[in-house]
Amino acid sequence: IRIYGNPQIRISLSLKTPAKNQVKVRLIRSGELIKTFSGTLPMDIDFEDKNFKPRQKVYYRVDVKGLGALISNPIFVTFGG
Repeated sequence: IRIYGNPQIRISLSLKTPAKNQVKVRLIRSGELIKTFSGTLPMDIDFEDKNFKPRQKVYYRVDVKGLGALISNPIFVTFGG
């Protein structure tokens, strides 16, 4: 993905039935933890990454733990400019 401003990241997590157990959601940029969220499912997260650097290439992924484990595939981003 090529973007021309701060990335707006939206994460939506849910189960077929709501759970009372807490989950921990880690947002990772190019291997570095940038933010941790916690709560119960369903969960919607909106996050603006203010790390815009023209011509830089990064990747984002999500790591969720609590009701098992979930690790997303990376999403590759190139900052235009």
